[in-house]
Amino acid sequence: MIPVLGGVPEGARAAQWHWDEVDRLPAGAVPLLTGEDCPYQAFRVGSVGWGLQFHPEVESGTVARWAEADDAQVRADGGDPVAVVASVREAEPELRTVWGAVSGAWGAVVRAHAVACAT
Repeated sequence: MIPVLGGVPEGARAAQWHWDEVDRLPAGAVPLLTGEDCPYQAFRVGSVGWGLQFHPEVESGTVARWAEADDAQVRADGGDPVAVVASVREAEPELRTVWGAVSGAWGAVVRAHAVACAT
């Protein structure tokens, strides 16, 4: 099997924006990434099913829109929406590199699975 998250470096940052979180895994799931904020940042079920708690697809522009829309709730929870946007903006080159590679690896799994199913 092609590893999707195997190349993620220790301590890699990711954009995260949610009010709910996964607090236990489905039966048979394999935990893949953990974090201080959420114990199950990523997991796999079977050979072609992944669950992610974070958002590998977003960049600072999206986070800025979320921060504006959720400003009151973020502040009520003790967060600073402006600081969050700045943090994602500063990390954007790293985010693109790390999560772009994961996207490519996931695409390879999808292609391999499609080929296997077609034969």
